Amino acid sequence: MKHKVVKALNSKKRLIIKYNETERTVDPLYLFKYANRLYFVGHCYYRKEPRIFKLSRIQFCEVLDDPIQTHLISFSQIDVGGFERNKIVVLQEVGNEIARTSKSSSTQQAHSSTKTKKEYPKKVFLKKMKTEGMCRSPLEEIVFKELDNDPAVDYFKVEPFKIPYKYYGHTHNYLPDILVTYKNGRKELVEVKLSGDIFSPKNQAKFRAARTFAKEHNMHFIVRGVEGTSVPFQKSDVLDWEIAKEYKQSQTFPSKITPDHSRHQKKYQANKIEITSSPVSKKEGGSWSWVIWVLVAFWILSSLAR
Repeated sequence: MKHKVVKALNSKKRLIIKYNETERTVDPLYLFKYANRLYFVGHCYYRKEPRIFKLSRIQFCEVLDDPIQTHLISFSQIDVGGFERNKIVVLQEVGNEIARTSKSSSTQQAHSSTKTKKEYPKKVFLKKMKTEGMCRSPLEEIVFKELDNDPAVDYFKVEPFKIPYKYYGHTHNYLPDILVTYKNGRKELVEVKLSGDIFSPKNQAKFRAARTFAKEHNMHFIVRGVEGTSVPFQKSDVLDWEIAKEYKQSQTFPSKITPDHSRHQKKYQANKIEITSSPVSKKEGGSWSWVIWVLVAFWILSSLAR
């Protein structure tokens, strides 16, 4: 399986795989090792979001002729779930053979881009942080520095605790990015996320759990994103969180993250439909239908008995 994944990464081609008895089309993005096992990250068109696949669980794999359509983002922006990020060894990213083919200016730019990506995650310790924290992306660094320079902020903590949440019937742990304590006593639980990623079903599950947790502990849950990298989120689109602000795209944030807007709009609409179609509501509706049918049957039998 490994040689086919590597081939797809090198040629920037799409994969078709059979995984957990389900056939999926995937745009491969990264190959990595964790605990002496191989995994690859790819955009799964079956789940409509980035997923991690264990190579030993792939039952079938074939490289297609179709080029990948997913834009490469920094590995630090990818949700690795229960993996310990500092133990992950990234072996390859899509198209990275370009950086080894020649010594041209484009090659030097590719090397420069790689150096920027490898800068994260990194440890940071600012004056308003009581303990050292892990900065996982350029966007997080922008937010950290803004909080550190905000006179209203007393102190803040990075990745303060884990919040359990349910996704596809399984319990996972969500690690919010920042807990901010202001001088007036207000506490904010902050998630730093690209605007276009906040509507993915998995992130929605995390945000709902965080919002409930924040209410129970007298906090406010906030999402901060980047404006212009994908579909900007607006008040009318918000389901379960409060918006603080969006940052304008700047020189300090990699321009490579910007995806095609129209393509992302389709993904966003699909995700929004999936989110708003609540399985709980459907289940409740089904149970009421059953009760109605029982009552109708009882009425008919009573009429016949008369």
